[in-house]
Amino acid sequence: MIFWLKRQRLSLFLLDWQKQKWYSSKSKETNNSYSRRTLRVLLRRFGAFRRAKMKQTIFLLVGSALLCFVTGCATPYQSEGLMGGFSDTQLAPDVFRVVFRGNGYTPAERAQDFALLRASKLTLQHGFTCFAIVDERNSATINSFTTPGYASTTAYGTGFSSGNIYLNPSYRGGYSGSYSGTSSAFVNANTTYTPPQTYIFYKPETGLLIRAFQTKPDAIYTFDAAFLKKSLVNRYGLQEVVDVSSPRELSTPQISAPTQERPLLVVKGIIYNERNPSALVGTDIVHEGDKISGITVVKINRDNVEFEINGKKWTQSIQE
Repeated sequence: MIFWLKRQRLSLFLLDWQKQKWYSSKSKETNNSYSRRTLRVLLRRFGAFRRAKMKQTIFLLVGSALLCFVTGCATPYQSEGLMGGFSDTQLAPDVFRVVFRGNGYTPAERAQDFALLRASKLTLQHGFTCFAIVDERNSATINSFTTPGYASTTAYGTGFSSGNIYLNPSYRGGYSGSYSGTSSAFVNANTTYTPPQTYIFYKPETGLLIRAFQTKPDAIYTFDAAFLKKSLVNRYGLQEVVDVSSPRELSTPQISAPTQERPLLVVKGIIYNERNPSALVGTDIVHEGDKISGITVVKINRDNVEFEINGKKWTQSIQE
């Protein structure tokens, strides 16, 4: 009898030990299964998030590169190129046309200052000391740039399961069991959309028509070229480049002696266009139909000007 009871106790102990071992292995398998599933979801979502962020970064880099290529920083003082700059044309020995074009980051005041700086340098390089502005033009070109829109989605999820297994041994042999537990899962996703952005840029342009003088005249206002150049160089912190070449000497025009039929007139430059041509005669800018000391400007051609006085006409070319 005692032996039979000991054997029954041993059987119950072994059965209980097997039950605990089986429950432990099942719980590990269940938890490991949900852990692997959660990890796969997170990795999948993280991969989509990385691809979305990569696209967003590429769009931003491309947009920034295009913006820098098209506009960049403010246009420096330089000869005209891709980012803008100055250009100049000599219309007569003492008459110059200067144009400065800026990019979208260049203020209008900066464009005007750099046009004046170029005019000052031209005046000094050609042996003059001061200059007067005969005509000035300020304008702006409008440009726009649109960046592409993009959307990005971030998501993450978690899962969890827990439960218990119950085994009931029977004295008649065998056993019965039951399982009870709970499972839960949570997934969250967020999508952010950034619409296209349009940027508008104003590119300023300043044009100057100047006449240079060796001595300051009393009748008109002039700029001191050396003073203005130094002031603008200091304002913008520019590095001065010394021009070692000697300034160009002004050629003395060969003018025939005045006669009663042909008074003394000096045509120093012509600005020609079909609608409204103009010419610089002496110190005056004239148009067709204007009069200078009783002399009528009949017609302004590309390379000469036709005059009339007392019914007599003649033409004079530049520096004739």
